[in-house]
Amino acid sequence: MELMIIRRQCFVDRDGGFTSIGVVVAMTLVITLLFTSSQIYWVNSTSADIQFAADAGALAAENVVGEYLIVARVADAVVLSMSLFGLAVFGVAIVVSCIPSFQEVGLKLMDLGHKVFDARDTCAKQAQLALDGLQKALPFLCVVNAATTISANSFSPSATASYHGLAIPLPLSGAKTVFPDDSEASGSGTEIEEDNKRTAEQTEAAKEARAQMDASKLEGYRADCGGNPNYCMYERAGHLGLLSGIENPYFASVELWRFDYAFQRAKAYYHQRLTRESPLDSSLDEQVRSYARTQLYAYAVEQFELGYAHTDENGVLDASFPELPRNNSELRQSELYSRNLFPLSSDGVLHGSPSCPAYQASVAAGTGSLEDLEQGQLTTCAQCGFDVSSMGQVANASSVIENGFEFHYRKMVDAAKRYEQASREYDQQIREAKKSASSALDSFGQALQSLDGKRFDPKPPGRNGCIAIALDTSSHQIPALFSNSLVASDTTLTPRVAVSAAALTEDDASEGKNLLAAFLDRATGKLDSGTALGGALGAFDSVLSMWGDTLLAYTEGIDGLTRGVGDFLRNIPVVRGTPLAAWAEGALKETIESVGLQGVDLSTPKPVLVNSAHVIDADDSGLLSPLGLAKQMYADLPGSGSGSLLRSAFDGILLEVELQGGELLDSEMTLYTIRFADIPGSPEIPIKVSLPPQISARGKGLLANVTSSLRTALGGGGENAIWE
Repeated sequence: MELMIIRRQCFVDRDGGFTSIGVVVAMTLVITLLFTSSQIYWVNSTSADIQFAADAGALAAENVVGEYLIVARVADAVVLSMSLFGLAVFGVAIVVSCIPSFQEVGLKLMDLGHKVFDARDTCAKQAQLALDGLQKALPFLCVVNAATTISANSFSPSATASYHGLAIPLPLSGAKTVFPDDSEASGSGTEIEEDNKRTAEQTEAAKEARAQMDASKLEGYRADCGGNPNYCMYERAGHLGLLSGIENPYFASVELWRFDYAFQRAKAYYHQRLTRESPLDSSLDEQVRSYARTQLYAYAVEQFELGYAHTDENGVLDASFPELPRNNSELRQSELYSRNLFPLSSDGVLHGSPSCPAYQASVAAGTGSLEDLEQGQLTTCAQCGFDVSSMGQVANASSVIENGFEFHYRKMVDAAKRYEQASREYDQQIREAKKSASSALDSFGQALQSLDGKRFDPKPPGRNGCIAIALDTSSHQIPALFSNSLVASDTTLTPRVAVSAAALTEDDASEGKNLLAAFLDRATGKLDSGTALGGALGAFDSVLSMWGDTLLAYTEGIDGLTRGVGDFLRNIPVVRGTPLAAWAEGALKETIESVGLQGVDLSTPKPVLVNSAHVIDADDSGLLSPLGLAKQMYADLPGSGSGSLLRSAFDGILLEVELQGGELLDSEMTLYTIRFADIPGSPEIPIKVSLPPQISARGKGLLANVTSSLRTALGGGGENAIWE
């Protein structure tokens, strides 16, 4: 108790304040803690510099892998676009084959489509070899890129830091590059071409039938109303039958006119003639002719009620035009000959009119027929003299002279018969052509379906991540500022090592789309459609413009492909003017849309820092398992024996990296060349990849220097060197 009081009196006086000894001791402790904390901060911050460098090296190495994936995806987009381009050309050929006289163009388009698929195969083989070669060099590029980045991040307050490092991609090797098989798509061309040939033949037959239709329609139009103001059905109906307005319409062009309208005009004409028929004078001959005309018009009205004429939306005519007799022979084939239409007296005499005096003086016995008269069952009236010739003359009068309505009506009916036959032939050929075109579109749709979802999945070295190791070979003496007599000042930081890891994550897809669009701008800038296809396809030398849209189909899916085909077909005006081709265009777009081709995710791979244990665990090769085990057990690095980090990571891995990397020391490498067809003047578009100048200029030597420094530093203490 007394001892504690004495100690307390040494530091605290009787008034409760600090004694001189207490003040000295307190200040000494504060100064000691201050300088010690400063030294700890300096040690930690200086030691952390190498970790930052390791992080930067890991990101730099994995960024190389990400750039490779972008290159591979662009290659995939090009290969897919060429397959889609070939199919799009096949699709356009289907539409063109539906255009009369365009068979040769359709065949050239099919030939171009086959050449596009050949070019696709060549491009794919080139890209596969190039990407496989680039994969072999990828570990080298990762190592060197990490080494240069780590070296560039050397920093020390004393300016004596010397950083060395590298990164190992995991896995160290990639999977073989294999682009999706498009044999089904390219093979569809044979079936499509056969169908197109049949379509073209049927289209030509339809064209001939159409020409006959047009000629017959023009002839019928001129007979009906196209001859106005000269004699024609329109003019005669107005003049003789006093028809006007809606009953007697005029059509200014043959395109507006149909045979249906001529039928309705004739029907109205005979109804009006029947209604208005009366003798022109009181003579017996005129009375007989008027009565005969009445029977003729009544027969015509009856026949028109039974007749019909209908033209459908395809121009096919289905009609039954009444044909009135124009001579005695035709009269005998009609019901005007066999029907009991004329007055009959009880004495067996056939009269031409109820106004005949002989008939009026006799006893009426109903009606009789001209057939009975000619067969001798009846006799001819001596006063009016009516017989078959009398009736035939009435029918013949307006049928054989140009100013008669029946003259032009008969010409219209003859034209209608030819038109109807030609229109049925046309309709049959169009149906057969649609059947052939539909078969071609089915093959096209199946081929397009075979491409949907089949994409190249690159698996390069480093796809699981990259492990970076950074070494600061310099020693750092604690600054004098942090030293005093109370704190030891001979603290020295010896060489330090840091481990980091990076892996890829998917970023926003907009950058990938922009990258593809930029590539398209550069590529299509080299296309000169006029020189490429002008001699081969004439008006269709803009076919290469579709390639750009099929390339964008990689990201936009169905919209890009539909737009490309639609834009090209809009440049062929005759498509819109040909019903079959217009139908084929719509059917082609429907086929494309029914497949539902989806765009590919173009998210850009970006490197991010991750725990190195995750990268090591994801690698099945066990290449850096000693490092993983060391991290888990907090064991000494690099360990001992054949399993040391020195031998597994540097001696084995770097030897392979050096061998592979030596193959890629040119500053520029051509991956593949796009060439669409073996047509003189067609553009060649080489796709190249460039190496950073520091790698192409001194890549192998840089790698040798880095590995030598790491071997010396890490192995300087022998196999059993221990790193703290």
